[in-house]
Order: sequence, then C-alpha cells, then structure tokens
Amino acid sequence: MIYLNGDYLAEQQARLSVLDRGFIFGDGVYEVWRVVRGRLFEPERHHARLERGLRELAITPPRDATNEGIAGVAERLLRENNLLAGEATLYVEISRGAAPRTHYFPPRGTRPTMFAMASAFTPSDSRTTGTSVITQLDVRWLRCDIKTIQLLPNVLARQAAVAAGA
Repeated sequence: MIYLNGDYLAEQQARLSVLDRGFIFGDGVYEVWRVVRGRLFEPERHHARLERGLRELAITPPRDATNEGIAGVAERLLRENNLLAGEATLYVEISRGAAPRTHYFPPRGTRPTMFAMASAFTPSDSRTTGTSVITQLDVRWLRCDIKTIQLLPNVLARQAAVAAGA
C-alpha cells in the first residue's frame, strides 16, 4: 500500500498526471526516514529538512505534510505493509503538482502532489566489513543542501560504481 494525495492505494492503482512537475522537471523534494520497530527515527529533524526544502523551492506544503500528518501516514503505511517489526524506511516526495508545462511556477492554488511509501530495510554488512568505492566529480547543481527529486547525477555515479565492481 502507498499514499498518494490523501488516498491509501495499492501501488498498482496509483496514478500521476504526466504533467506533474516532478515528472516533467524534477520540481520537488523528498525525505527518507529510518524506521526502527515501527517508530520514525528523529522525525522532527527529518521533517525540518523537508520543510526547509519546500520553503527554499517555494512549494506550498500539502495539508498532510505536517509533522503530525506524516506521522499518521507513516503509522498506517507501516501497519498495512506489515513493517512494525525490524527496520524500514518511509519515503515522502512532494512535487509542485500537475500544471501546464512552463518554466515558471504554475498559478497559485495549484495542488502539490504528495506521495509516500514504506519499505523494508536490511542494513548492509558493509557497516562492519567495509566496501569498495570509486570517486566521481560532483556534477550536481549548486544547491545540494536541498533534497530535490532530480537525482540523475546520483544514479549515474552509482551505475559507474557498479560497472567498476565497487
């Protein structure tokens, strides 16, 4: 089960507009919370970072994007996905919403899109055994302090590491 714009749905039932600015431009932010035995780890710190990213990008937070709202979404997703024991993650993504494709912000009142999912998490043994790595030039934009959903440089760097056997 996932959460999308106030609804709890099976993943296969979820639908986004192809005009969602997250899809078209990567115009949004995300946050990932660790979950231990059904409880969000440092929820206030993660929520503060999500709020800061929304503020920096001038995205109006959806009504469920409050600390309490996200805690409620997390509680239901963790329960319904049988993730109350062990470790998990909660992923929340908020885009500017669906609007005609323009390079300026859509009109005031455009509803942002909020998506959330909970997933099982198994910590890597590399914490204690170490891991092989490579280095890459940082080609991301100069606002790496904002967790935007445009992660193509991260994807390319990770693939280069995989290709190098690291």
